[in-house]
Amino acid sequence: MKTKSKKLLSLLLAFMMMLSVVPMYASAADPIALTTSNVTEWPVATPKNDTVYYGQKVGDALDLIGGKVEYNGVTVDGHFEFIDPSAIPTSFGSNRANIKFVPDDTSAYTGFEKKRCGNVKFDVTKTTPVYADEANDPVVATKVEAGSKLSSSVLSGGKMINPYNPDEPKVLAQTWYWVDETTIVNESGYYEASFSVGNYNQVFAQVYVGVIVDIVESEISSIPTISYGTRLSNYESAIFAECKKHLNTGDENIRLYFSEEDSNTMFNVG
Repeated sequence: MKTKSKKLLSLLLAFMMMLSVVPMYASAADPIALTTSNVTEWPVATPKNDTVYYGQKVGDALDLIGGKVEYNGVTVDGHFEFIDPSAIPTSFGSNRANIKFVPDDTSAYTGFEKKRCGNVKFDVTKTTPVYADEANDPVVATKVEAGSKLSSSVLSGGKMINPYNPDEPKVLAQTWYWVDETTIVNESGYYEASFSVGNYNQVFAQVYVGVIVDIVESEISSIPTISYGTRLSNYESAIFAECKKHLNTGDENIRLYFSEEDSNTMFNVG
């Protein structure tokens, strides 16, 4: 009799231990894994400032609005966000977003990711490049011989950058070029240059090209009236203007030289 009682007590204790363990296993159940199949409404990628420009980070340029996820007909609280907010679209035009769903209760649910989501698209507009330092690094051109093609003048300087991403490599690698390099340069002046690279708007600049001229000595047929008792050098600007009439060149190519004797010549006779 005593043996039966002991066996019954042992079975009762074992059963009670099992009951005490069951809640522990229930509370440690794995969270439900959500997938894109649980999405009943995709979010909308909305520009923060009307337009998304090439070079902007998606997190700076876009907001993900809305979106709904359900499990067994019950809405799962949470939100959509970009997988990498610092990512930059690779081209202008239509782009697909890389997004993920993050549930509020991560102990009950696990979220999911969707790269290049065809249901969440946004447009990217070309960016206009800007000078990195126009005041100190403008685009310049070398001088050419009169009658040369514009292609003989080499363009340099004028570094351009993406205003939203100064380190963007495509724009940094590009250089300026002449719009019409077959143009014959007969005189100094401004000629049109362009800067163009994929994903950017084309920009233009008027660049000065100087013509190399031989130093010539020319007799001036007309000189200004010189007052009694003044030096020839006092009329340099007036004589300079007269020289310019006889030379087909820019101001920077005209130089006036007076010998010491001529410069100090006094006009004492009318």
